[in-house]
Amino acid sequence: VTEGHPKTAFVVSRLIKNTQVGREIREILEEYELPVFTHGTSQRVAYVTSASLGQSVLDSEPKGEAAQEVQSITQELQEFYHG
Repeated sequence: VTEGHPKTAFVVSRLIKNTQVGREIREILEEYELPVFTHGTSQRVAYVTSASLGQSVLDSEPKGEAAQEVQSITQELQEFYHG
């Protein structure tokens, strides 16, 4: 909390790579003058598959790209919160 306000940042989720919006999203979000996390999630089948199994990607595909995305966000979030 800074001066009575919670820490706030953007995390890009369901990014569709190799699209115009995908290339511009961080630049667009920076106009709001809030931090934008370096890491985010991409639109991946693994998220839907794991949810249909009642699991997270960390359970269903712990070494997969989706799990790596979640782990990267988690690490960045911890650094943001404690930093």
